[in-house]
Amino acid sequence: LNERIWKLKQDYTVQLIKGLILKKDYVKQVECVKRLKSEGYKLACASNSIMQTLNLMLDCAGYTPYLDFIISNEAVTWPKPNPEIFLRSIIHFGMCPKECLIVEDSEVGCEAAINSGAFLMKVESPNDIEYERIKMYTNFIDNNT
Repeated sequence: LNERIWKLKQDYTVQLIKGLILKKDYVKQVECVKRLKSEGYKLACASNSIMQTLNLMLDCAGYTPYLDFIISNEAVTWPKPNPEIFLRSIIHFGMCPKECLIVEDSEVGCEAAINSGAFLMKVESPNDIEYERIKMYTNFIDNNT
C-alpha cells in the first residue's frame, strides 16, 4: 500500500511539473546560469528531490544544459539538513567548501549549506537568482581564498 501511494504521489508530481514549470518562466534565471557557466564556473544542483523529479524540473525550466553535476537525495545517506549532499558536490569538483557558493531557498537547505562550510546565498524564490547578486558573492569568495 505504501509503495502504491508513493507511486501515485510521483505520478501527480510529474503531472504538476509538466503543467506548471515552463521555460518562459525561468528565462532570467537560466540566462544567469548560462552566463556563469560561460565564465567558467562549475555549476551543480543538489536537491532533496528524487532524481526523476529533479531531472524533470531542471529540463522543464531549461537549466540542464548548463549544469556540470546533479545530485538528488537518492545519492546520499543523510538528506538535508545534513550537509552530505553539498559536500559530495564540492568533492566532485575537487574543491574545498570555502571556494564554493551555495544558493538555497529552504530552511533545511540553508542549515545544510552553513554546516558544509561553504558560503550561502539565501533566496526566497527563483526571482532572487540574479547574476549581479551572485557575482557579488563570488567576488567576495575570490578575494578571500
